[in-house]
Amino acid sequence: HEVPMTAIGLGPVLEIAFTDEPVISPSQNLLKVKPEDIKEMWAALVLDGMLTVSKGYIPALRCFISLAHTEDDITRFISALDRAIEKVFGR
Repeated sequence: HEVPMTAIGLGPVLEIAFTDEPVISPSQNLLKVKPEDIKEMWAALVLDGMLTVSKGYIPALRCFISLAHTEDDITRFISALDRAIEKVFGR
């Protein structure tokens, strides 16, 4: 899709940041993308059955992955993320 992204976080918690620049803190994600794009991505994922955790009053793409998740679960999340990116960014 040619949308710059990186996954950041500790342990089972990750946040998807929409940047190709180094990210020191997950909160920097909110400075690198329009809040309405994050909200649209969050809504598209929810409508596709994927819940990400809200970060304050602005939904962020913060996810939790654990040993309880199967390879199929992760594949479904990646597919949902792919569809959400296409919907929001048109790529």
